[in-house]
Parts: sequence; structure tokens; C-alpha cells
Amino acid sequence: MNGSAANQSAKDWQNKVKAYEQDIHQLAEEKDLLERQFRQAQTERNELQQELNVLTREWFELTSIGNRSLLF
Repeated sequence: MNGSAANQSAKDWQNKVKAYEQDIHQLAEEKDLLERQFRQAQTERNELQQELNVLTREWFELTSIGNRSLLF
């Protein structure tokens, strides 16, 4: 390999490394975004589960009151 071919090969490798570094950076940003979205979805799920628990408890209380009044 002559000098100019070696220089071109080195430049090619540098460009590939730069491109891979950019890909890694982009993937890290996407990973961070997905982790934030996942945590937000977990929080929303937990809030909805709490709301469902409250509504279920209220429904049981109302139906048990209704059933007791039918007995008397």
C-alpha cells in the first residue's frame, strides 16, 4: 500500500469511527427518551390502578348498602 492509499484508508476508518460515535450518541439519546416514557407510563398506570381501586371499593360499598336495604 502506498502512502496516499494508506492515508485514504486511515481517513476512511476515521470517518467510520466518527459515524459510529454519532450512532452511539443518537442511540443513547433514544434510550434516555424511552426510559423517561417508560417511567411516565408506569406512573400513569399506577395512578389509574389507584383510581380503579377507589372506584371498586366505592362500588362494593354502594352495592352492599343496596343489598342490606333490600333485606329490611
